[in-house]
Amino acid sequence: MTHTSDQKEAHLPDKYTITRLLVPGLPLELTKQLDEYRQAFEEKWGTVDLTRRYTSTLPLAEQKWLLENEPKRYWDGLPKFFQAFSRCRMEEAAKTGKLDDMPDGLLQIYLRGEMTIKGERGR
Repeated sequence: MTHTSDQKEAHLPDKYTITRLLVPGLPLELTKQLDEYRQAFEEKWGTVDLTRRYTSTLPLAEQKWLLENEPKRYWDGLPKFFQAFSRCRMEEAAKTGKLDDMPDGLLQIYLRGEMTIKGERGR
């Protein structure tokens, strides 16, 4: 029996998702949360542009360097659904007094009101 490409992919575990391709390396539980968020985000705001090269897909050493040295540019290069998800987590951390647990680069731009998402002005 031969399988079409679609049939083969249907039997694969969730090894590949849009979220895992664009934001690799996250713990499985966080990836699941982010994937659910992405799906809801896309329903409201449209699908993510798969033709772009996002900073979240760069090698980890390059991401770390950008986050430490150019946090705003790192942020601006993230997929919009990941920006929105991350900003929500920062806002939640601020409400619960857990900002110290957040990455320094993201904390800098959050505190400066620069965690904007395409088309927004400072919050």
